[in-house]
Amino acid sequence: MKANSLNYLKVCVTGIESTLIQEILPKLYKLKTLIIDSLYFTSEQLERLRMMAYNEPEVIKIDFNELDVISSIIENNGKCLKKILFRPYDIHDFDRIDFEANSLKFIRKVYENCPSIEYLSIIFLSSKKHVAEFEKLLRICTNLRSLLIVILDEKELNDEEDIYENSFKIGKKIIKNIN
Repeated sequence: MKANSLNYLKVCVTGIESTLIQEILPKLYKLKTLIIDSLYFTSEQLERLRMMAYNEPEVIKIDFNELDVISSIIENNGKCLKKILFRPYDIHDFDRIDFEANSLKFIRKVYENCPSIEYLSIIFLSSKKHVAEFEKLLRICTNLRSLLIVILDEKELNDEEDIYENSFKIGKKIIKNIN
């Protein structure tokens, strides 16, 4: 098998230092499906991953990542992507100050570069800006079949009724755009 003919790669690496990003991925430019499970990336590996570009990838699933890296992958490869999958709670920048900006950028990159997306994992704040951008994504990406969505409350709400009410409002907006 030659690197230029491989179109599906699923990798699960645990407990060892991996050179996967530096050595293997750049050679697999005809990949249609790339799935990387259980691999923690170094800063250098994340930068290499950020610059990754393939001809016509359709499925990207890379866990333990950062939203801004996934956004760059989408920007570089988005036109043919049908599935963008990740575990939202495993996002590295989930608890950082720049999460708000990175999650907005992620939503925009999806609807700007992947209008034919069918399967999407997404995580964002419940702010008006995020919800408005997500509504735009729903209007543009009309082929969505499956959506894994995690919406984080932008405020530290102590009252369960407030959390329920806020979630209910967002849910109504999602349903409105699906119909």
